[in-house]
This record gives sequence, C-alpha cells and structure tokens, in this order.
Amino acid sequence: MGSHVVGRSIFSAVSEGKLLWCVFFASLVLSLIASFCNPIIGRDAALYMDLAGIYQQQGVTGALQRFDWPWFSILLSVTSQVTGLSYELLARVFCELLTAVACVACVDFVRRLRPQALPWACLAVLAVPAFNEYRGDILRENGFWAFSLVGLCYMQSWLQQRRPVSLLLACVAVIVAAAFRFEAVYLLLIVPLMEVLKAGGVPLRRGLRFAVGVALMGVIAGALLWVGRHGLLPQGRVAGLVDYLDLASVLRNFYAFADGVAQAMPFEYARDSAPQIIFFGLLGYLASKVLSAFGVLVVPLFVGAVAQWRERENRWLLLDVAAVGYIALLLVFALSHLFLSSRYVAFAAFLLLPRAAWGLSLIAQRWPRIRVALVAILVLIAMANVVSLSAPKTHLRDAGHWVGEHLPRSASVYQDDNRVSYYAGWGYGRESLDRDHALARTGKGAYEYFVLDLKRKAKLQLPALEKKGLVPLAQFHNRKGETYVVLRRAGAKQP
Repeated sequence: MGSHVVGRSIFSAVSEGKLLWCVFFASLVLSLIASFCNPIIGRDAALYMDLAGIYQQQGVTGALQRFDWPWFSILLSVTSQVTGLSYELLARVFCELLTAVACVACVDFVRRLRPQALPWACLAVLAVPAFNEYRGDILRENGFWAFSLVGLCYMQSWLQQRRPVSLLLACVAVIVAAAFRFEAVYLLLIVPLMEVLKAGGVPLRRGLRFAVGVALMGVIAGALLWVGRHGLLPQGRVAGLVDYLDLASVLRNFYAFADGVAQAMPFEYARDSAPQIIFFGLLGYLASKVLSAFGVLVVPLFVGAVAQWRERENRWLLLDVAAVGYIALLLVFALSHLFLSSRYVAFAAFLLLPRAAWGLSLIAQRWPRIRVALVAILVLIAMANVVSLSAPKTHLRDAGHWVGEHLPRSASVYQDDNRVSYYAGWGYGRESLDRDHALARTGKGAYEYFVLDLKRKAKLQLPALEKKGLVPLAQFHNRKGETYVVLRRAGAKQP
C-alpha cells in the first residue's frame, strides 16, 4: 500500500482545499483554548499595548523613543481607532489569525510538493510544540511567521511558474514580515540563491554564476556595513542586525568572552581550548533547541530527512536554503548574546516541518496498523500544547486593578512585575531595580508603596517585611495559593 493511499484513507472524503480550511479553523480553536486557559498577557504583550497608547498620544516619534520596532503596536493603535475595540482584544485576534495563516502556508508547501503527505502535515502543524505552545501569547513573531511563510510560498510559485506577480508578492510579504521582526529581510536573498543553485548548463557556466552570485552578496553585505558604520542606517534593530554581517566584530566579542571563561577554568591546560569548547557547546545548544522544538515529532523528522537524502532529491530546496540561512542567523545571535529564546527557534521548525510530515507518511506506509494511534497521539499533543492545568496569574491582574483604583498615579510604586502597572491602567512599567535595592532606598528616592510577588511564602515573608516598616494593604491569591501583596511604607499616605 502506497503512502498516498495510507494518508488519504484517514481523510478520504475531504478535498485538499477543505483540508487547508480545516487547518485554519482548527488553529483558531486551539488558540482560543490557549487564551482561555491563560488570560493573563505576557510582559512583551504589555509593552505592545503600552506602545499602542503612546503612538495614539505622541505619534511615531514617541513610540520609537520607547521601542525601536513598534510597527505591530502602531497597527493595533490604528485598528483600535477605526473599530473602537481594545488593544488587547485586537492583539489576540491578530495573533490568532496570523498563527492560522502561518499553519496553512506551511501545510500548503506539502500540498504542492508532497500531496500524499498532506493529511499528516495538517496534524503535524497543529501538534509541533515549537510554535503551538505560544498560542496563548501575544507576540510579534506571529506576523513574522505568517508573512515569511506566505512569501516563501510565492517564491516557490515563482520558481515553478516564472510569473513576475509571484515574485512581487513574495517581496511584499517579506517586507511586511520584516515590520514584525526585521530578521525577515534575509529571505530577500533566497530567490537569488535559488537561481544560482538551480542554474542549468555546463559546469563551467554554473560555477561562474555561483561565483557571481556569491560576489554580489559580498558586495551587498560590504555596502550595508559601510553604510551602517557611517551612521546612515536607522539605529537600533536595523543597525544591530547589519552589525551581524561584521563577523570579525562578532568573533572579537566572542573571543573576549572566551578569554573571561578561560580565566575561570581550574585547569590551566584547558584554557587554550576555551573558544572551541564554547563554540561547539553553542552549536550543540542550538541543535538541541531546534530538535527539542519538535518534541516526539523529531522521530518522523529524522525519518523524512533520511528518506530525502536516500532519494537524492531537492524538492525541498527552497525550504532548506531558508532553514540554513535562518539557523545561521540564530548561530550568530547566540555567539553575540550567548542565549537563545525557544520562540526564536519556532520559525526553523516551520521550515523543517514538511520533512516531519513526510516522515509521518512513510511511517504510516511502513506500519499501517499504527496510523490510528499516530493520529490519536498527534491530537493529544495538540491539546496538551494549549491546555494548561496550572493556575494563571490572576492575582497579578487583581493586584494591578487594586493599585489603579486605590493609589494615585503620581505615587512612587515599586512592582516586582511591570505588568502590575499595565493592569492598573498606567501603562507598562519601566522598573529595573531588584526588590532588595528598592526596599533599601531611603530619603527622596524611596518608594512609598510596594507590590510584591510572595509566591506561596506570604506567611513567612510578611513578618520580615513588616519589621522593615512596611504595612500590608491588600493581598491577592490565585487558585494555586500564590500571593501578591500591596504594602505601604510607614509614613506614606494611607490610600
């Protein structure tokens, strides 16, 4: 039995177009469940809401002074003015729709290149933890994922059909994606690279085109560095990404860090190897991040990759080039910042997911009796990504509401979490001190009120805080028993 028959046997009555619509609506349902399970927005989301308000009051200049890439927040602000809806509601709607579009665009690649694996792609894209575990969050990445994948779909159309409109739409989609995360601009190099890699003709001509392509990209990179060093690029995110092209500078910073680590090594003979140890450690760290983003689907990912290697085919070449380019960006970022957020890896998972779908199809072909179990496992994983049994931080929201209702906005308030001021209606806080330094402040710069997260140790911590002259005003708990407490410094005005 072929994989085509095995895959279709599960969804035999559903056409390809209907399957894509099923993915779209299933994605929306999963996002709604995730939002219901965790109604408290994240720190990034609170910043976006604050930026939207700043834009409405002060325009683009004010928003740029607060954050160097505020275009998502500007979209929220403009849409709110037109519809009258709240920033938070609009942000959730946009993010849920964009995530659904990203899932459909990813599945559409499989429909075009491996139609027999389409049903498995529909299930896999809803189950991969890499991006599905962020469904309840408000993030700029949702727009980056969606428009980048749409742009890649149009690039694939250009490569197959050579229609200029496809190339134009691909460029527009990438530019829109860059408005969410500027890193998306690297995708503009994909089509030229593909033209070089797929060049036909005699080997000499192909080699010449490859050399010309590499030289052209080198000239572009050099020009960007020159422009950046002379201050002709917008500072902040744009200039920062262009700085990544200066590998010499990145390596200098890396070796400076490695020297510091070497000095802390107990064995002197190992110090000379510190750069290699750190570099290969970062490579392993990056690889583990990418592979762990798939969860148990790393097995079909491996199966699909091995099958493609054995067949010596390049139907995934566009996605392969995009994935290699993005992983290279992640590596440079890791070398520069020595950390890597899991959500940064999610786009790499989107690019590699078609291989996992193909691997699932091959597994179902090889062991047809387990295909129902595979479907059940994928559905359970999809639900596990969005259903949370842990208690949301409703006590943080309640504390913020209390602060907004009882304390004057002019009061000097320290908060463990800057989202307290967001829920108080004061915008996203900018507090950078830790709790100990805030409590130790005296005199003119002393805080009058404190909103502290005491976790589940309120009974142990409150007596110590009272000994420091703090008076409890209100306590808030979530169903897990975690506590937020609002305190007044002795001598401060009673609210």
